[in-house]
Amino acid sequence: MNAFAEKVFQPTEVVLRQQEVKDFGDTAIVISDVDYCLLLDGKPTTHHFATTEVFHKQGGEWKLIQFTFTALVY
Repeated sequence: MNAFAEKVFQPTEVVLRQQEVKDFGDTAIVISDVDYCLLLDGKPTTHHFATTEVFHKQGGEWKLIQFTFTALVY
């Protein structure tokens, strides 16, 4: 968090390339393909990654139960 507060990391843009939702009744999985653009020590950089979110429906409301990041390097 200090890196953000001290402006070492300065987010510039988040690009959602693609998103897929798979519904299994009371469980849903959301997979997103994302580019996270930022200035790192003043230099522009982009990090390509995927997020996986797992939701479970409880009492009529969706609750996030798992969230992961995966770096996509190719």
